[in-house]
Amino acid sequence: MTHDSRSLRGQVPLTDALLWLVGAPAATLDSLYLAYAAPTLAPDAPETLVVWILAILALALLFWNLLCSAVAHLAMLRLAPPPLRRGAHALVSRYGTRLSRSLLSRAGAGALIGSALITSAPLGAAQAAPQDTASPGVSLTWADAPGAPTPQQTGATEATPASAPREGTSQDPPPLGQADLPDTVTVAPGDSLWSIAASLRPGSDDAHITRVWQAIHVANAQAIATPHLIYPGQQLSIPQDLP
Repeated sequence: MTHDSRSLRGQVPLTDALLWLVGAPAATLDSLYLAYAAPTLAPDAPETLVVWILAILALALLFWNLLCSAVAHLAMLRLAPPPLRRGAHALVSRYGTRLSRSLLSRAGAGALIGSALITSAPLGAAQAAPQDTASPGVSLTWADAPGAPTPQQTGATEATPASAPREGTSQDPPPLGQADLPDTVTVAPGDSLWSIAASLRPGSDDAHITRVWQAIHVANAQAIATPHLIYPGQQLSIPQDLP
């Protein structure tokens, strides 16, 4: 990563900050000028028309940029209701300025990278260590993720389940029964559709987990605008016919 790339990454928030620090006062001054100090239009003074046109164009340009930036920030505000965020996101995506769309794309990319980083840790552990039997309960914490330490590794004394695989047998645990699936799951901080699917189908390969999280997304399409944007506290319905 070079110094130039870091500068480019910081250009969007810097431009947005300058827009509000300079553009907002300039729009206020322009409005006051048009209201109280602009010259009166007169047929014998055509230059007054040019002054009015330039002032109105500058005010419209500043107002449009400030409005698009405000709507983009509303779409990224997690405290706002999800329908309001989705509406603001659609408005910026369709009619917003390039700066406001850049703000949204940076926020979406940040959420996607965060989900990928969180997901990569349990996936790496699952590939590095052999799989034991699936946990009988469903948990959204990484303590029950594939590759977590076994009771023998931590020194805990616990009876080995009768269904544990023996040496020489397949390491793939049997799929969970339909009765083991919860009806709903509450999204916790750091969760993604991938991590939720992995917790519901521990020991599955990447292709299987992909089918599971896609099925969860389809079942909650009205609540999830895009698959990589879910928020803590959301209640997601879990289909009972998951792959």
